[in-house]
Amino acid sequence: MINLETSKILLIGQGAKLHAREAKLNELGASNLDIKYQMSDVRDFSVYDVVMVVDLPEEQCAKIYKAAKAAHCMVNVEDNKKYCDFFFQSFVRRGKLLISISTNGSSPGTAKIIRDKINDIFPPEWEQYIDVAAKRAQWKQLGKSYDEVNELTKQYVADKNWL
Repeated sequence: MINLETSKILLIGQGAKLHAREAKLNELGASNLDIKYQMSDVRDFSVYDVVMVVDLPEEQCAKIYKAAKAAHCMVNVEDNKKYCDFFFQSFVRRGKLLISISTNGSSPGTAKIIRDKINDIFPPEWEQYIDVAAKRAQWKQLGKSYDEVNELTKQYVADKNWL
């Protein structure tokens, strides 16, 4: 996982896929996101940590990839595995709970199917369930060990019949 709160991200591309990726990045907490529509709009790749490319022709993707790598950026070109240092994942977010699904770029459609299933398994109520973290802090204050805290968490979740 890339820390989207601290990484400076460049999203470059066009069309509906660009706007969908922008919305997903914003949903995931990207706080330092620049949007560009073509490579000529980018003055200096070295100011970015991550460059993501969507819906551009292969030759443009290759040029962007080369320039971004020369600037030591991590790069993801959507649907083009050879230009990816990482793969964008499908996500299910329930407040602080974030479940990610990836097929390492092999089958994004399959990842979406799995995401939809996980979406059903973890309904929106799970946003409140993660407050068990407060219990965790209490147990640690009581001097419980790591293993004991894990066991208490397991029992707490079972008692609440969440899974």
